[in-house]
Amino acid sequence: RQSNIQSEAALQLAGEGAILVDVRSAEEFAEKHIEGSVNVPIDEFEEWIKTQCVFDTFIVFCASGIRASKAVDIANSLGYIRTYNLGSIDELLN
Repeated sequence: RQSNIQSEAALQLAGEGAILVDVRSAEEFAEKHIEGSVNVPIDEFEEWIKTQCVFDTFIVFCASGIRASKAVDIANSLGYIRTYNLGSIDELLN
């Protein structure tokens, strides 16, 4: 199930402890990113969530929302139900 989230709600959840996960490439992250976000490229996301993640609430985003949607599907398949798709990084940068 996809749970989309708007920027205001994402900022509120982040303030309550949700983690902002940027699933773009390291190169894209280096060009611009949201302060405080964690960069986990989509091809590393499943391994990261299985082995390194200590959070239960995620707000994921990328350049357009496509990779973020894939990340939500991965998280949901692993039992994480509080995973939200912000869509584009520009939702919080503009």
